[in-house]
Amino acid sequence: MKLQTKLSRVTIVICAIAILFAAASGYMINSMRNTAQSMYEHPYTVTNTARAMRSRLLDMKQFVGIFLTRSFESEEKARELFDERYAMQNEAIAAIRESYLGPAEDVTALQKAMDGLIEIQDEALRFVGTHSEEDILSFIEGRVYPYYDEVNDCLERILVS
Repeated sequence: MKLQTKLSRVTIVICAIAILFAAASGYMINSMRNTAQSMYEHPYTVTNTARAMRSRLLDMKQFVGIFLTRSFESEEKARELFDERYAMQNEAIAAIRESYLGPAEDVTALQKAMDGLIEIQDEALRFVGTHSEEDILSFIEGRVYPYYDEVNDCLERILVS
């Protein structure tokens, strides 16, 4: 009788440990799944979006001088091209805002810098029609490029966070 009682208690203890182990394993698996999902939705999405935005930004910075001097056809065509780029950049900012886990001020600063770039490039478009190529390039270098650099700095801050 004592052997049976000991065996029953040992069985109960083993079953209890197995149940606790199964519950802990389930909890850990769920936690790992949530962490992986969070990583995908937040840092991964933000990083990819910011890198794509930065790539478009650097591409625009490289061609804006040529586009506004040698390839310039009309303000309307230039505005159309810029507006397409601005739409992509603003969509990217919205995606970053939705998933970024860093300070909200970083995304606000990025949007403000992008708005500044849009505004100064609109001014550059008006400038193109009445100035020489040398003046246009000087304007772009002195007034437009700093806005590109500001947007890039904001993206860098987001990428590092």
